[in-house]
Amino acid sequence: MEDAVSEQAAPAAGRLASLRTLAGRLRASPKLRWAAIGAVVLALLAAGLGVFLTGEDRSAVTIELGGPNIYYPLPEFMADLKPQGGRTRHVRLAIVLQVPQARVAAIEAKQVEILAAIQAHLRDQEHKSLIGTAGAERLRIELRDTINHELGGTDVRVVLFTHFLLD
Repeated sequence: MEDAVSEQAAPAAGRLASLRTLAGRLRASPKLRWAAIGAVVLALLAAGLGVFLTGEDRSAVTIELGGPNIYYPLPEFMADLKPQGGRTRHVRLAIVLQVPQARVAAIEAKQVEILAAIQAHLRDQEHKSLIGTAGAERLRIELRDTINHELGGTDVRVVLFTHFLLD
């Protein structure tokens, strides 16, 4: 019985010894270390490229809610931004909402509250935080969440800017 155990342990011990030898070589040789890091990075890039080229997105889930979507425009408006250095800045926005057609009546009934909530949100924003694509994208998501809060649900799927002017 001991012979069977020692026969199985011998290959494992040999692999452990070879791993220790490889680890020692990697510590001793910077070129070998960089080559090993490069091989790992290359393998990860190849795996990522393979997933990208196959077009499979395993994390995406499609959920159909509330029937067909329509684009509902809100009136264009202007809002004051948070004052900086004694100067008041403004933003002029025209927004279009992508919503299920069944929820248009709710949006029309709460339009005044929605616009007031958007104005309040914009008054807390600084001019520099809205500059550029990243600032506009962040604001788009925040406004969607603000409008959905006013509606009491998740009806607004997308907020689109048809006019976005900072001064």
